[in-house]
Amino acid sequence: MATKKKDKDRNPIFDQILKDKKTYQMQVESWDKKVFFNQFTLMDADWIARHAQGEDGATVAYTLICKLLDEEGNKMFTVADKQILMRNFSSEELSNIAVQMRKTMTADGIDYEGK
Repeated sequence: MATKKKDKDRNPIFDQILKDKKTYQMQVESWDKKVFFNQFTLMDADWIARHAQGEDGATVAYTLICKLLDEEGNKMFTVADKQILMRNFSSEELSNIAVQMRKTMTADGIDYEGK
């Protein structure tokens, strides 16, 4: 049985890299609300893919559920909110929010397409 590496045994390079982990913010005009999010991680991508099971609409909903934070850093949505998101907002509106999240990170110098 494998044991987890304790934080004190963690490679010190992670302390240097992770100390400046950034929280992004953007205004969602259609909600008249500022939202916050942290950069996407591989764990986020796996969680979203596992829950969405290849469904495009669910992928967008789970992206927002997984990533959006309020001004205090609390999750804005839970998995229980998926049906409300999918039934009460247009696909264009929710997709635009997800796309804008990516653009916000890209504008900050993070480009996930290697350009």
